[in-house]
Amino acid sequence: MRSAVGGAFGANLTRRERGRSRCRKPGAFHLERVPVRKFARAFWPRHKLRFITGAVRCSAVCQSRGLPSDQAELLAVVKSDLAFLEDEWDESIDEHSLRRSSTVLRRLLVLGDYAKVWRIAGEPKEPQLEAVDLSNSLAGLELARVFFATAGGGRSGGGEISGALQYSGVMSAELIQERYERGGPPRRVYRLSEFLASPGVVFQGEHVSRRHVIKYVANKLGGDHFDPARRKDEQAYKILDDAMNAAQVLDQRLVYFELLSIGQAVAQSADAKKLRGLIT
Repeated sequence: MRSAVGGAFGANLTRRERGRSRCRKPGAFHLERVPVRKFARAFWPRHKLRFITGAVRCSAVCQSRGLPSDQAELLAVVKSDLAFLEDEWDESIDEHSLRRSSTVLRRLLVLGDYAKVWRIAGEPKEPQLEAVDLSNSLAGLELARVFFATAGGGRSGGGEISGALQYSGVMSAELIQERYERGGPPRRVYRLSEFLASPGVVFQGEHVSRRHVIKYVANKLGGDHFDPARRKDEQAYKILDDAMNAAQVLDQRLVYFELLSIGQAVAQSADAKKLRGLIT
């Protein structure tokens, strides 16, 4: 494909515009400072245009060349931060280290740097990842009788727990059998936006999204700011205040264990590793 594309473009470009650099990944290519769509339309039908321009963007990510300097720098930052989460957010990390580095997770997920770089790479839609589905895990239970539950799925202190639950209600024999046959909390593949919006913690019948767990630690507990004030519209933070010392999962308090689980799920996902491999 490289030679066919190169030949077609080369016939219409000046020597300056024809400058190309080979990508390390076979079959990808890079065109520098060339208005790709303008020339591609002359040679390829519209239904093939996305594939062609996507290949050019892929190579731009591979080489980090031909991009505005701020985008090239963002690629390097996101790659480094995803690697940091995979390397440092392991089963030995303590709560203070999680708190201090929660700003990395907030910037990647809540502020959107991970999704932005995914689009720069020419990848479709948004990143995906597999994680525990807490809503499905609690199906059939009276939510008001759930003292606490966490999606979890993370590793800490040598153990791994998914779907930790303290329930004060009485389960029917059928529900007990159903949960037993399930073999553990259900997991599903989420789009990144779905993952952030999904429940990460339930405390005293009230659920809090994974997005709010990240923001709580980064914005309220001292990751970036320490802020004890709670506005009327910050009900999620009030719930997490109450949940913080009410339960512990493995060797982490409830909220920190869920934060760790979120970071591990993202950093160890196939799409995060794929993106890191594209950026060279």
